[in-house]
Amino acid sequence: MNGMAEDRIHHRFEFYSAQYARLGTDTAAEIWREVYGEDLGQQGWRTLDEQAQIAELIGTSSCDVLDIACGSGGPSLALVASTGCKLTGVDIEAPGIEYAQRLALERGLADRAHFVVCDCRNRLPFEDESFDFAVCIDAISHLGDRFAALSAWSRLLRPGGRLLFTDSVVLTLLAPDHRRQ
Repeated sequence: MNGMAEDRIHHRFEFYSAQYARLGTDTAAEIWREVYGEDLGQQGWRTLDEQAQIAELIGTSSCDVLDIACGSGGPSLALVASTGCKLTGVDIEAPGIEYAQRLALERGLADRAHFVVCDCRNRLPFEDESFDFAVCIDAISHLGDRFAALSAWSRLLRPGGRLLFTDSVVLTLLAPDHRRQ
């Protein structure tokens, strides 16, 4: 990766560090509820319907789930609560992971939810075939070499395991659907 690309990625991480520093304050929570309604405890665009669809894909079981770039853990913990899964969340941002760990304790889910600080752009610190399901929501574009990331994540899945990833798609204003009449 060249220097400019590294600078852009570093700048993104600085942005999220600042967001995590405000997370959990009364003011931030009030603004979030006013703007988005239900708070999943995240700094992202995931809706309650999308969260329910992910939970449905996981099913109600005790499967092992990996949440890659889990952020502050709110959606991760919602999956644990709704599916009964055991979840490991990973993210590069220590403040986000610390917040996730605190939420897990507060919600009584620390026995089924574990959070680890690690750089998701590198090899993740888990044995091959450790998980039944892996999820990466709206973060793969931040990881640089997407093909390398997907390849690395696939080794972590048990036979028959599934990977779900999403990314926000931005359509240009020149797209036919968005042209002004």
